[in-house]
Amino acid sequence: MHPVLFSFGPITIYSYGLLFALGILSSLFYLSRQEPVAGMKKNQIIDLILLLTLLGVVGARMFFVIQNWAYYQSYPKEIFYFWEGGLVVYGGILSGFLGLLIFCRVKKVSLLDLSDLYFPALALAQSFGRIGCFLNGCCWGTAFYGSWAVQFPLFKELVHPTQIYSSVFNLCLFLLLACRYKRSAFKGEVTLLYFLLYPLGRFVLEIFRGDNMRIFFGMTIAQIICSFLILGTAVLYFAFFKKTKEVIAR
Repeated sequence: MHPVLFSFGPITIYSYGLLFALGILSSLFYLSRQEPVAGMKKNQIIDLILLLTLLGVVGARMFFVIQNWAYYQSYPKEIFYFWEGGLVVYGGILSGFLGLLIFCRVKKVSLLDLSDLYFPALALAQSFGRIGCFLNGCCWGTAFYGSWAVQFPLFKELVHPTQIYSSVFNLCLFLLLACRYKRSAFKGEVTLLYFLLYPLGRFVLEIFRGDNMRIFFGMTIAQIICSFLILGTAVLYFAFFKKTKEVIAR
């Protein structure tokens, strides 16, 4: 664990915060290389992504604080210490997507065009963020004694490096979505693929997570959310795909 990379006087650089920032910068670099969509200029899209990032952080932190309210009601100042870790991914995705939806309604631009551009960048940022989790020592795995097992100071046993699994998965998801973005069969396909594949990967990764409580038939809260997202998105994806094939066939 290296939650603090270094300190210089009153300045402390946290590994989680640094990797989070690198994730944002990498996603912005990716977006800067893409062609403008929905009649917006590149700088407008980048400004929008920065806004969505802010909303995402707020939403992700709110979900985490709600889940751990017993602790934060005693230490309310720490609610704002997000750079030390403590974000719930689905809270960030929900708040960011709601922000994107409101923006598109106000500006009267295509939601699907912008979301197809946004979600590959989000997967790339998540890949960096999970490395931050690894250095921070959060989101640890269950006991494991394979050759690639790791040990954190808080535990006696070796555990799965689930943060690294997640980082690799998100990087692969980014590459797949980025490639599909150029060849998508219909508007919204990349968005639907994210909401289909990310929950699928997260569901599997939760099997190896040791920090989340099993609450229903041996499933975690994240797995329950994933199940609904997978089923709902699969129905939408095949409905969109079928409609596109019918239009092409005419």
